[in-house]
Amino acid sequence: MEEKILNDELAKIQESVAAPPIMELARRWGSSVDGGITEEQEVMQSLRSALESLVASADLLRTTTARKVVEILNPVQNVRFLAAATQLQLRIRSWGLQREGEGQETQIE
Repeated sequence: MEEKILNDELAKIQESVAAPPIMELARRWGSSVDGGITEEQEVMQSLRSALESLVASADLLRTTTARKVVEILNPVQNVRFLAAATQLQLRIRSWGLQREGEGQETQIE
């Protein structure tokens, strides 16, 4: 249920990014008035804050879920579960670094 709530929240943020007023602000991004904070910067900061909050909530949900799983497993199962979770994290990180590297190579060419 908590995951569905987080998914709904993410969908709202994604929809707000694609909304016509936001897209117009994105087109005008970077133009500041007398070095002050522009409307665009305020909108982008608001979206950034919303996404950071959502990521923090998702991390808390994952941590809580993992903690509950560990509570019901026996010690051997816990070791296997935690080892698998660690491997998953390492593979995701490796995959992200690989994709990031591929993106930089494309930009250089």
